[in-house]
Parts: sequence; C-alpha cells; structure tokens
Amino acid sequence: MQVIVYEMFNGLIVNSDVEKSFNAILFSVYPDANMKFIVGKIPIETAEFLLFLLFFLKYVASDSKKSLMSRYFICFLFCFQSVLAQKASFNPMDIKLALQRFNTVGTVLYIAAHPDDENTRLLAYLVREKHLRTCYLSLNRGEGGQNLIGKEQGADLGIIRTNELLQARAIDGAEQYFTRVIDFGYSKSPEETFQFWNHDSVLADVVYLIRKLKPDVIITRFPTTGEGGHGHHTASAILAGEAFKITNLRTIFPHN
Repeated sequence: MQVIVYEMFNGLIVNSDVEKSFNAILFSVYPDANMKFIVGKIPIETAEFLLFLLFFLKYVASDSKKSLMSRYFICFLFCFQSVLAQKASFNPMDIKLALQRFNTVGTVLYIAAHPDDENTRLLAYLVREKHLRTCYLSLNRGEGGQNLIGKEQGADLGIIRTNELLQARAIDGAEQYFTRVIDFGYSKSPEETFQFWNHDSVLADVVYLIRKLKPDVIITRFPTTGEGGHGHHTASAILAGEAFKITNLRTIFPHN
C-alpha cells in the first residue's frame, strides 16, 4: 500500500510549506513509510485536499477505524487520479459528502422509461441525505420526445436528452444507466410497446444491471397496472418486476 502511494504521488506537491506539512502528517500516520514528496506538480487546492484527508486519518478517525479509513484514503487517491492530472479544484461540500458516505453501505436502483421520468428530489435525498449509492436506469434516451426549443429530433434529440440526464446526475449525485431500446414515440399499452421493443433483449439489460449493482432496494417510478398513462411507463415497471424475480437464476441470461 505504501509503495502504491509513493508511485502515484511522488512529485505532486505544490510548494515547500505544503510539502513539509504533507510529509509531517503522512509520516505520523505511516511512520514506517519510505517516501518523499517533491515540489511543483499539482495546484494548491489539490494539495490542501490531500492534507485534509491525512489530517482526518490522524486526528479524527478512531484507532479501530484507522486501518479501514486508510484503505478508503487509498481509494480516494485512485478515484481522483485523473482529476488531479487536470488540476481540478475540489468543492468542500463534495468532500464532506464523500467522507460521510464512508459510514453508509447500501445501493438503490430507480427504474423508469424516459429521461425526466425520474424523481430528482428522491434521488438527491437518497444520495445527499441518506448517503446511499443511488442509480437511475432510464430504459431509453427520449428520442421520441418533443422539442419546442430546437430542431433536433430522433437520435439527435436523444443525444441532447442523454446529456441532460448526465448533467442532472452531476447535481443530485446519482449514477445514470440506459438499456438498448429506443423511444419510438407514444404507446398506448405495454403490449404495443413490446411490439417495438424486443422483450427478452431489454429484460436481459435490466437483469445485467441488477446483477452488476446488487441493489438493496429497487424503486419503480410507475405501477404495472397502467396508471402511468404511457405504454413505456408500464413496460418499465413490468420489466423491473420480471428482472427482480429472475436475477438469481443463473440459467437465465447466463452470460450477463
């Protein structure tokens, strides 16, 4: 572990004062570490962020948690490696949220049909209040929707709406996923929807994601009984229920 830290961050500190502070805390946490950090490779905000994490390890984390927290610190270093290379600054609230999420284990998968079907208030609440890993599965990318502010339709509109979802997830903190099906426009029933969507193919996509994420809770935006008012909406709930029932049956979609 100490070698990994050295190889990743040798030569990453900004100035001599930060370097001295960084090394002082580092060696107090890892007294046997054979490391030296050199001046001049990352912005001051990044160095301060790393100092904050080391300070937390030394002065805030209890002895019983220190080993576990040091592992999380290594994970932090890896997660932010590409960001560090781009000289990004860090939002203190995002850092605080990331630290709070260390003490919470749990994953929620929210399933609906289109971009904008999701309850963003619920996603934000689950991520930022309950500190749960939260994911939104939109079965399609909204290619069949209306566009009142531009000329884009079809696939071009799907690209725009995909980007809108990614921007929304950057705000509420959830993760975004899709399946292979397209939005072909309004559908009166799930039966009509499955005439355009290959039922088994999209079901395989949903099963794959459930097996990958292993969610503790699955939420469907719409009921299976049609009150959602759109065939895609009802189909999304039906697929979620079917996928939940067969996820642990490895003879079904064995390659997922």
